Amino acid sequence: MNDLTERLDRRWDLVVLGVVANMCLGTVYSWSVFREPLVVAYGFTVGATGTPYAIFLALFAFSMPLGGWLQTRVGTRMTMAIGAVFVGAGWVSAGYATTIAALTVTYGLIGGLGVGISYGVPLTVVGSWFPRRRGLVVGVTLGGFGLSPFVTAPIAELLIESVGVASAFRILGFGFIVILFVVMTLMKRAMFTGAHTSDTPHSGEVGPREMVRRPAFYGLWLTFAVGTFAGLTAIGMSAAYAVEVVGMTPGAAAAAVAGFGVFNGIGRPLFGWITDHVGTRRTALAAFALIGLGAVLLLLGDEQRVVLYLAGFALLWMLLGGWLAIAPVATTHFFGARNYAANYGIVYTAYGVGALSGGAVSGYLTAQSGSLTTTFWAILVMVVIGFGIAISLLPTHSREREITEATAT
Repeated sequence: MNDLTERLDRRWDLVVLGVVANMCLGTVYSWSVFREPLVVAYGFTVGATGTPYAIFLALFAFSMPLGGWLQTRVGTRMTMAIGAVFVGAGWVSAGYATTIAALTVTYGLIGGLGVGISYGVPLTVVGSWFPRRRGLVVGVTLGGFGLSPFVTAPIAELLIESVGVASAFRILGFGFIVILFVVMTLMKRAMFTGAHTSDTPHSGEVGPREMVRRPAFYGLWLTFAVGTFAGLTAIGMSAAYAVEVVGMTPGAAAAAVAGFGVFNGIGRPLFGWITDHVGTRRTALAAFALIGLGAVLLLLGDEQRVVLYLAGFALLWMLLGGWLAIAPVATTHFFGARNYAANYGIVYTAYGVGALSGGAVSGYLTAQSGSLTTTFWAILVMVVIGFGIAISLLPTHSREREITEATAT
């Protein structure tokens, strides 16, 4: 009992370690810092430098099931070790890439695979030690990923200025390997097992095969895809919209985007906490309402309405962070914590679909209409669809509470 009490007292250490790990993994959001230096160093076009980033995000999302599978087979510490090696190898080898194809393979494929494998480990660890406050602690842990650019972007910029873009990739890569292995070591073996929880199976505990047969899975997967469609589309066009539609200077647009990142980070613990208290269905409906409000504000914006621009994009960035907390918490609420790693790996593929479809739809509508604002009409349509899916397929709060209370005992 004393040993267990000591571990419970130290569980917030796991949250801190999870935030540190996610700071490393979330450096993908600092990619914009590398784009212009790559153009200068190797003569790439600005458009071409978007390819490694897009491939990274795709591999990140679609390798999540692999990470979940590895956790069930070799454990969380070994999964983190494997992911750390791929993350570091991707960044280090990117420092030797002199073509877009090579950069896509090294940074995009290898690095993205590493993040996909590692991403679920901190969430599994902290979630298992806070069964009744899972949403809050998962959101806080994920905040490290969203806020990563505020730490890693300045470091990367300083390295690029000091030693060049190639060496910056290599130094960061070696640094990530060291930090992730230190995090892995500090997370004690007993804490990884979640040994304090009951080993008695509950009716609410289901594995991936049973999960994909349930309507709740499709409700969660589809609403998550809609939420990420809106959020990732907004992230991709925030600066361009500020300059082309609102009439802001590039410098002011860059400052605004940095501020939006704060809202993205805040959205994770906030909506994790809300999901804990009011349930997934109500939280999803509130999230879609706020996404719709953000889209409406941006449809109203013009050169005289900078405030509406700031408010609209702040909402969309915050709700992207919010959905990245709602989805993992809902996975345990609906399907239990025992198979969380494997289950959430499958749920997370919705992120990849939302990212790919959002970019494709936004690009098509902008090309056809000649206006960036057209995309927000598409977001409003998706919000209406999201409302319908949430009401039809997501369990009621009372049913969700029954499962959560059973699996937390």
